[in-house]
Amino acid sequence: GIRILAQRAPELIPWAWGVNGAASVLGSVGAIALAMVWGFDQALLVAAGLYLAGLGLVTRAVRASPTPE
Repeated sequence: GIRILAQRAPELIPWAWGVNGAASVLGSVGAIALAMVWGFDQALLVAAGLYLAGLGLVTRAVRASPTPE
């Protein structure tokens, strides 16, 4: 993701690292909460779904934006 961002919008790299840090903290707390309420299997399914959604968004963004020359 950082390589793609470096090619297309390098000014957003610090912002992306900040979002990654915040998502890591919130994700770990959310995973613990989900596991305590619904169980580990459901927490893993939610995580897998979120990763697939993220992959879909990155793939869509790469296809939609023109490549720089």
